[in-house]
Amino acid sequence: KKGVITTGQEPKRPTVKLNKGNFEKLRSLWNEVTKRYALHFEKVDESELKAALNEVLSENVFIKPEVEIISEFLVTNQNNANIIEGGYKSAGTTLGVLPYGEFLKRLNKRTHLPLNLLNECIIESRKGTPTPHELFNVISIENIVDGFDKKFIELYAQRYSYSPLDYKASTSIFKDVNGKMEFKDELPQGDVGNIVATDIIRKESNYLYDKYVFDSEIEHEVLKVSPPSSVLVYGKLPRRSIKLPTYTGGTTSPDFVYAIKKDEQAITLHLVVETKSDNMRMSDEIAVKSQKEAFKNVQNIEWRMSTKVEDFVRDLKELTEENDKIASA
Repeated sequence: KKGVITTGQEPKRPTVKLNKGNFEKLRSLWNEVTKRYALHFEKVDESELKAALNEVLSENVFIKPEVEIISEFLVTNQNNANIIEGGYKSAGTTLGVLPYGEFLKRLNKRTHLPLNLLNECIIESRKGTPTPHELFNVISIENIVDGFDKKFIELYAQRYSYSPLDYKASTSIFKDVNGKMEFKDELPQGDVGNIVATDIIRKESNYLYDKYVFDSEIEHEVLKVSPPSSVLVYGKLPRRSIKLPTYTGGTTSPDFVYAIKKDEQAITLHLVVETKSDNMRMSDEIAVKSQKEAFKNVQNIEWRMSTKVEDFVRDLKELTEENDKIASA
């Protein structure tokens, strides 16, 4: 359309500028939280693994592969041609069926469970039940892997710990300048928040960016809270700025940081905040558990989770020891 495409280049994506002076005030925090972490898992007895796998296999995980055959007819007259669906039926197929040995090897690769344990549990689960070879297929593998992944999360939810390593993770807020890691000048706005908070009009010297952006309503409400004077620096943390590994794979970063001056000492307490809705998904619950475990023993960091703005205000008032009412923007 005329006027829509005006040049041969893509439109520039919106960015947020970093207040690098304020980010520098958080240098000690970054030095601590951007370390690589090792995850230590407690050993789970084979009997526990066997019980978990038997529970998965007791469900209807072995499925015969089928294909759906749909009948369609072309009906024409002098003026029109229409396709009429005449019905459908299911038919058995060998598509995706595997030799038993290959079936076990694929399960071993996906679950990391020993081959002999997999074989033993499958034999026990199929005792007295007809087991045609068509049941050993890629659909059954996906069902077993999905079920075991959920059991793995239950098994290890409280059975792991973190220890920091001696080298740093690359994060979204640093750039390499002659071998020295410096804060970037700006970031894609989507790395901080996709929505601009047009109703926040204050301009504060202790904020981390040049504009207020957010992704969720709880983040918006937190941003509208004007922090007490003892908060030296605050703002939303960019995605992948901390990259804390979760115990199920992937990484997580908290949502906000508030650097709080404590008394007259040269000590800064960092309030690190994760915001979530009340109806958390499983991935959200895993991120919360991982952050809580990782930060619980880190000096000068208080990790908190907020599902509503009142939680956040209470925690901020408690840590700043301010009696004044915290005003909203």
